[in-house]
Amino acid sequence: MSGLARTARLDVLFTGYAADRVAGTVSLIRDGDRVIVVDPGMVPARAAILDPLEQLGVSPGDVTDVVLSHHHPDHTVNIALFGEIPVHDFQAVYHRDSWDARAADGVHLTPSVRLLGVLTTKVRYAVGW
Repeated sequence: MSGLARTARLDVLFTGYAADRVAGTVSLIRDGDRVIVVDPGMVPARAAILDPLEQLGVSPGDVTDVVLSHHHPDHTVNIALFGEIPVHDFQAVYHRDSWDARAADGVHLTPSVRLLGVLTTKVRYAVGW
């Protein structure tokens, strides 16, 4: 991860599971003026995302970006909690009615957060700390 600053803070909002039910891990990354939620997907209730955000002093309106590792429902179902903000995936960034095609590999969201290569159409991200 050379070349990345080490200023980002990473918090896991919800830890996913797969058994007789499925829920995805939802993460929060804060760096400078960017507040990024990663994979806001299936959880037992929206409170499983919103309550930890509130405990960290973050409201849904504070979130500036969503990053999706891929487009399965367990990673995407709750995107709308965060309003009209950019959504990044492996092939584009989406914002309102704009679809800007670009590969995710190497895209810097902040000096500490960079989207990494594609592995079977999934986005990986690196956080410097």
